[in-house]
Parts: sequence; C-alpha cells; structure tokens
Amino acid sequence: MISFKSLFIKLLVFCLAYALLLGAFSIPAFRNASGNFFSSSSEAFLNVFLPKGYIHLERNKTAEAEKLNVARVMFGSQKRVDEQMAEASKRGDKNVNLDLTEFQIKVEEFLLMPLIFFLSLLAITPVGWRRKLIGAVWGILLLLLFVWLKMLFYTLYYYGQHPSGVYEGKGLLLHFATFVFNYAKMGVNVLAATLVWALVAFRFSDWRKTLGGLAG
Repeated sequence: MISFKSLFIKLLVFCLAYALLLGAFSIPAFRNASGNFFSSSSEAFLNVFLPKGYIHLERNKTAEAEKLNVARVMFGSQKRVDEQMAEASKRGDKNVNLDLTEFQIKVEEFLLMPLIFFLSLLAITPVGWRRKLIGAVWGILLLLLFVWLKMLFYTLYYYGQHPSGVYEGKGLLLHFATFVFNYAKMGVNVLAATLVWALVAFRFSDWRKTLGGLAG
C-alpha cells in the first residue's frame, strides 16, 4: 500500500519540477522561443486545414504582451488577400494594408501550462529514465496535436464571428467550435495533459500493479 510519506515526497517532487519548469520558461530566451514556435507551428497547421483562409501568427512584441507571451492571430480570406496583393502590385505599392481580423492567444495557457503539468507528472512517474524519455517525446507530440486542434476550433469560431467570405457556415462544425471556445479552458488543458500522461507513461501491467497496491 502506498504510504503517506511516499505520496508526500512525490507531491514535493511534482511541485519542485513544476516550479523549475515554470521558472525556465519565464526566462526571456525560452519565453520568446516558445512563443515563436507556437506561432510558426500553429500557422502551418491552420493553413493546411483551412486552405480557403489567410492565417498568419506572430508574437505580440509590445512590452506588456511580451511579458505575458501573447501571440497575434490575423485571419481573413485568402482570395481577398490575393486580390489586394494583385491590386497593390499594379499600383506599385510595396506596403499593403490587408483586410484582416485579429485575435490574441496566451501561449502560457494554450501550450506551456499543459506541457509543464505533463512533464511534472512524468517526473514523479515510477518508471525508468528510458521509458520517461520515450514517454516525454510521445507526450509532447500528442499535446502539440491537442493544442493545434484547439487552435483550429478557436480560429473557426472567430471566422464565424467575423464574416470574411469563408468558413461562415452555421453547421455542426461551427457549433462545436463555439463549444470548444466557451468551455475548453485551463481545466480542459490540465485534463488533456493528465490523459496524455496516463497514456504514454504507463503500460497495462503498470496500472494493474498500481491498482493492486492501492487495494492492498
């Protein structure tokens, strides 16, 4: 049976790992790198699955937003952007004011918090370092997929709120995107991180042994 002392030590290690990772991602170089990665990878993912849209992400570089690690998401119709670019080219204009709408995303909430929570859980998992390393790789990939899918539905929601000629339908997909936008907040991020940890860190035999220990 798991002792109180063992649980206390694991909780202490979890809190220490969480604090260290949170501190690491608060360092400007790591914070900037995470924001840039989130923006570039999300932009690539969204442009694959929303080909009719023009979507561009970049870090918000204002002083206050940089501290909060905020990404700007600018979106509109690819067809409309192409038309504006063609018109500007005919006029010889190099600076084009594109007809885009914008919303902002906190990178900590979307990416870093679930990632840090997952890695902290992995730190206290009673398996060898090799399995932890493999679990970390697969877990990070699964969490990235979760983050990108969430971004997809957030972007669809904003397309529905700001008509641009594309992705304006009122069908099931938009209703689901609205549901995700309204309810998939921090709690869902933590739940996703926990489920990913349970999936990649343990084998069936591990769960059987753990449950047996709790029962005994």
